[in-house]
Amino acid sequence: MSIEEKADNKSMNLEEKADIKCGKCKCYRYPSEFLNTRGRTLKTCKKCRDLNTKSRERCKCPHGKRKSQCKECTESKTQVKTE
Repeated sequence: MSIEEKADNKSMNLEEKADIKCGKCKCYRYPSEFLNTRGRTLKTCKKCRDLNTKSRERCKCPHGKRKSQCKECTESKTQVKTE
């Protein structure tokens, strides 16, 4: 087998698997939706990855960090409770 035939067989294998189950939303989607920019196969579909990115951007504190990981926000909350 030549290299071209192997590449064709590999692409045919992806096409034969018409649907792959997403680990997050549990929906079946095409294999092309599970590829990242480098062409690696991922466990979640593109739609779920986009939604996660949006939610991470929305849930930021005024300091530009995630609320659960911002030291300044958590310190201010604990100081208010103790006073």
